[in-house]
This record gives sequence, C-alpha cells and structure tokens, in this order.
Amino acid sequence: MKHLMRFNESNENKIDSYIRKANDILNYDEEFEQGDEPSNVDLLSELGELSNDLEMTKGDMEKVVSSDKIKNDVDGLVKIILDEYDEFDSEKEETSKLEKVVVWYACMNNGDGSVGLTWYLSSEEAEEAESSQDEGWGESCIASVETFVGSDIHRKAQLPNSEK
Repeated sequence: MKHLMRFNESNENKIDSYIRKANDILNYDEEFEQGDEPSNVDLLSELGELSNDLEMTKGDMEKVVSSDKIKNDVDGLVKIILDEYDEFDSEKEETSKLEKVVVWYACMNNGDGSVGLTWYLSSEEAEEAESSQDEGWGESCIASVETFVGSDIHRKAQLPNSEK
C-alpha cells in the first residue's frame, strides 16, 4: 500500500504542477505591445510541450479540465490538448504523448492577387513548389512550424501535391 500511496501522490503532484504551469502560460505577466502578445497557436504549443514534459496521460488531462482550476482559458486551449489524446489508440492511451513534427510551408500565388500557404513535409518540397511559380517573388517565402502528428496542418502536408 505504501508504494500505491506514493504513486497516487506523485500523480496528484503532476496534475497540480500542470495546473500551476498552465496558469502561468495563460496568464503571462509580461506587457506586450499591441499585436505582439502571444497568439493562441503560441499558447497551444506551450501547453502541448508542457503536457509532453510532464508525461501527462489522457486521464491526467481529464482531471485537469474537470478541476476548473485553469484561469482565463477563454479559448479552451487546455480542452484542445485533451482532445488531441482522443486520436491515439485506446490501448496506448495511458502511455502516449503528443508527438511533435516540423512541417514546411510555401507562400503560393493563388492567381487572383491573393497568397495562400501550402504545407509540405520537407523544406525541399516547399522549395520546389515555390520555385515552380511565375517570376515576381523577390526572396524565398518558405518557413517551418512545429505542430503535432495528426493535426490539421500535418494532415494537409501529407496530401499528394496534386491535392494541395
């Protein structure tokens, strides 16, 4: 029983730690110029990284969400992290972590005066797509972002070029 009590205590400490650190992320103290404050994508990335660092399971995240101790999460970002766990197989549920992946994008001419992003799994694919456009771009317009395996952006990057 002593070992089980220690396990439960450490599990509770992990949940309390997540709640404390998530509140720090969502309620940042720094003052930013208008337009420089962190976006929801920035905050979501930080929360996802925190869940990985603490090796949070779906059950842990459910306890965090149901605790109602997360302050000022008006966009439900912690719930979004919990929803990411639903994509894992049920038998892996208690040991899975969100896996990060880097995807590349190229700014593409939509032909109507607008520009759109097209997602790729490698910088080479993005460079090739960008170089196949008509002249007029002054410099490279490719970059990368970090997201999670199975996210909408990752799924778009996996599409064949003919479907992008």
